Amino acid sequence: SLSVEQNSEQNSVHRNTKKNKTSNTTSNKTSNKTSNSEQNMPLEISNKTGVQQNIEHRALFFEHRTPFFAIPGCKPMCLEMSEILEIIKSIGVIVTSVVAIWGINSWRREAKWIKKYELAEEVLANFYEAHRAIQIIRFPGGFGHEGSSRKRQGNETKEESKIYDQAYVTRERYERNKTSFEKLQSLKFRFIRLFGKEYEQHFDKFNQTLNKIFFASDEIAMIRLGKYEDKEEIKELLKESREVLYSRTNKDDKIELELKEAIIAIETKCEKIIGKNN
Repeated sequence: SLSVEQNSEQNSVHRNTKKNKTSNTTSNKTSNKTSNSEQNMPLEISNKTGVQQNIEHRALFFEHRTPFFAIPGCKPMCLEMSEILEIIKSIGVIVTSVVAIWGINSWRREAKWIKKYELAEEVLANFYEAHRAIQIIRFPGGFGHEGSSRKRQGNETKEESKIYDQAYVTRERYERNKTSFEKLQSLKFRFIRLFGKEYEQHFDKFNQTLNKIFFASDEIAMIRLGKYEDKEEIKELLKESREVLYSRTNKDDKIELELKEAIIAIETKCEKIIGKNN
């Protein structure tokens, strides 16, 4: 029985030894293959050109890099540098366009404001000039040579010529100062175009006043020539005509009050643009 047991132990030891040899052989083969592959890998990489290596490295980089940006619910997007530069360029164009549009609009607003400013300043100055011209025309004093530029008719008497000459003084004074009235009328249409048609009446007040002055001067001449016979009517006409034709220093001068009312209306509007006492 002892011999049988010894034989069985020897057989088991022999089998284990054989199995160990087999496993060692397999592991050696595997390790040899791995070492051979590791030794061959640098050779394969070294045989590749620099361009191929760059392409592979670039592919690996873009394969494993973090997305540039991602929209929730959408696939992440990876952008190359050229694409990023194009986006920046597009944003720059948009910003430049917005700034350009804002600049043009700002320039237009400024140009429009300058146009209004210059017109308001010119109109207000011409109102003052026209007012001063009417004061000169209505001045009650006179000079000996005034009225002599009138063309006389052949059948006039000396007395008639004197009366007509005196009536013509207002027209002579107007001719010497008519530039301010003509300019005021030319500015009227520009002013009402920018600020409203309601200001037209203030411009027209000067022409209306001139017509009243001319009519009053002619009326006085007709009275002196004896065209009216009713004494009460003559007295009333003379009073009304002289109030229009000649200026007065008291506060009852209706012509002066009407002109000042028109001037104040224009001053109020213009001072909002050019500033008071600017």
